Amino acid sequence: MAAYSLGAVTASSMIVTACATGAIIGAISGCVFILLILSAEKAHRLDKSLAGHITGLCSIPAFIFGGKWISSSLLSGVDLTPFLNWYIALVVAVFVLISAYPAVAWIQRMTQAPR
Repeated sequence: MAAYSLGAVTASSMIVTACATGAIIGAISGCVFILLILSAEKAHRLDKSLAGHITGLCSIPAFIFGGKWISSSLLSGVDLTPFLNWYIALVVAVFVLISAYPAVAWIQRMTQAPR
């Protein structure tokens, strides 16, 4: 049996892959962000510690930009520049579309009169 190879990686296939991956990671990150701010609001109302929620929020960038997949041996021979440009653009766009309104609404609720 022949070993797997990436074959001819074209620029258009890299863009499609980057857009799909960026949209998925952005959507997951946006949903996790919303869940974390909602649970932080509940913890705040119950006078519980917010340390776990803060660490959860800090871990989102590690999920978006960190993953081991970006530096794995599978992609070692591929120029990732066009991939990363489209990936970052889609992650940011989808994340902002999903999380901007809930984040602004949460900030407005938290700055209103005390409980």
